[in-house]
Amino acid sequence: MTTILAAAQETGAANALAPVIKELDRRVGVNVVVAAAGNAARVFVSEGIKHQRVGLPGKHDGREMDGIRELLAGTSPHLLLLGTAWGQSLDKLLLRVASGDVPSISIVDTWSYFAERFTDPRTGERVFPTRVAVADEWALEEAVQHGFPRHLLVATGQPHLDMLPARVQDPEISQQAQRLRRNWLRTASVENSRRIVLFASEAFTRHAGPSTPYYRGYTEIDGLEGLVEAVQCVEKTTNLRIEVVLKLHPEESPNFFCPGPRAIQRGVRVVADQPSLPCILAADVIVGMVSMFLIEASVALKPAISFQPGLHGRDGFVGSRIGLMPVASSVQELTQLLDEYLTNAGTTRRNPPFTRGDAASRIADMALELTSFC
Repeated sequence: MTTILAAAQETGAANALAPVIKELDRRVGVNVVVAAAGNAARVFVSEGIKHQRVGLPGKHDGREMDGIRELLAGTSPHLLLLGTAWGQSLDKLLLRVASGDVPSISIVDTWSYFAERFTDPRTGERVFPTRVAVADEWALEEAVQHGFPRHLLVATGQPHLDMLPARVQDPEISQQAQRLRRNWLRTASVENSRRIVLFASEAFTRHAGPSTPYYRGYTEIDGLEGLVEAVQCVEKTTNLRIEVVLKLHPEESPNFFCPGPRAIQRGVRVVADQPSLPCILAADVIVGMVSMFLIEASVALKPAISFQPGLHGRDGFVGSRIGLMPVASSVQELTQLLDEYLTNAGTTRRNPPFTRGDAASRIADMALELTSFC
């Protein structure tokens, strides 16, 4: 029996791992043990994946290392299958304790901050697995530019995004989206003049604020304030009535999120702890900054806009760089795009090139190939 220890702590990482775990569970002679910290546990619960919870790294004054050693000793895995995260994270702790004795695959679920996901914040050293699975060739080349050895990288596709087209057709998810839409519009009737614009927030103030080297020239507050201003401009020149809904990032709390004065005056509805796909399907247009939420919207063939007001430097967001969606760097540009999307619901959109349909199977094959050398 081949034992694989799968582990993640962030929502995106768990989303990418879940299809691979399910694929491995279908393979004969494979036992997958799943460990979750933080928000990853919610994903595994929603996916019906049995797992054990471990303490969030960095919260127990070093005692997490003992827990990691116990986890490895108790499972004796032939392979580590890991989702990645910034900073002191479960995946890096497992790689550090395993010390290369166990082959490993890390799945990068997004197209950004490659170096930060594999850098030990305590030592500044890189912590690499045996293989790094990335979404496409663009991500592979980006990782190489950030100092990754090319031989570690494999462009496998992104398992979570592969699953989305089928889930869009799921009647249960469609019903969830319809309920959300009625709730957000505060009415059960159908009105042609009503629209919903959903803002996908990110914890920029926390991780990429003005005092950090990652500052892009804006925060989530700037993005939301600019969106509200643009919506008001569209309403002045059309007969549309637009509901603005704020979808918080899993790292953000409604108790601590502080919107700007425009958003407060507008009465923007705040949504937390809702799965992404029903929210995407309930809205007419998705606006965000550089969020994976925007990529998910594109896969679901919903119009999406990357809004980066006052962007500093190069736009590294994959969605705009490969032409999946337009990027607006000012309220004026965003107003024009919103007007176009909200008044032309039939705007043609295309499927992203990285949704291949076989990412989970490719990663599962790679995992079993690595274990065959043990």
